[in-house]
Amino acid sequence: MAQPNPRLKNDLDRKITNKKPRKIIEVHCEGRVTEPKYLNALKNMLRGRKDVVLNIAKGVGEDPLNIATDAIHSKRMGGSDEFWCAFDVDEHKKIDLAISSARKEGINLAISNPCFEVWLILHFHELTAPIETAEAVKLRARLDGSNNKNLNTSKYMKYIEIAQNRAQLLDVYHHGIGNKFPKNNPSTGMHMLIKSLGLEASDGTQ
Repeated sequence: MAQPNPRLKNDLDRKITNKKPRKIIEVHCEGRVTEPKYLNALKNMLRGRKDVVLNIAKGVGEDPLNIATDAIHSKRMGGSDEFWCAFDVDEHKKIDLAISSARKEGINLAISNPCFEVWLILHFHELTAPIETAEAVKLRARLDGSNNKNLNTSKYMKYIEIAQNRAQLLDVYHHGIGNKFPKNNPSTGMHMLIKSLGLEASDGTQ
């Protein structure tokens, strides 16, 4: 009887050992149209990737505290490796409680100040001066040529890396002048989520 080749066994063991486990990231977001559509475009970019999966939780409205509570409940149920909340500052009165509750439970935060449109704008344009939500919505629509809810994601995906860099520079800018939350307008934590997903610039996706 032929003896098993120990070299082949060692090669197989090495392949199994070196295989990275798949990371499952679950995002709970504000908004019913713009944010989910953008996140679904990111999910499409991840198709074919074996190292990371993006799950987008069903929306529970626009209140950050409700979003944080939903993410906390989901984390306690288990099933994913990372949990994120993505919401705006806007005029939400309970945002401080939402932030502290989420952080206490180890939930990652991608907060946009004052709104998600800041992250979208950074794909095309730099921002440093404070901006109101209504102004940001108009600027975003002007930059991508759409109305304020219709998001053509193919125009954004190829500029993700640029948006990441600009968002990081905004963090550095606010830190340098001593602007702490919620005075760090404009800013967005979406670049941290993008980094966790391991996404780079793309030729675009719809």
